[in-house]
Amino acid sequence: MPEYITIIDVLDFAEFWETLRWILFFISPFIMLGVALFAAVYFISLIVDAVTGKKKNKDDDDYDVYRY
Repeated sequence: MPEYITIIDVLDFAEFWETLRWILFFISPFIMLGVALFAAVYFISLIVDAVTGKKKNKDDDDYDVYRY
């Protein structure tokens, strides 16, 4: 059997995962904060639209109910 040459050494691979773990540890709170703010703004706008009623779109022909 021929010997295979690996590009990634076991120690380099362990160091890569250790570095990735610390990067994600410091970046993930900002990502979670952004997602939480986006969700909060979305749900607040959804509740406000449900309570006040949606604004009429001038181009929407189906908005008005026609009675004959």
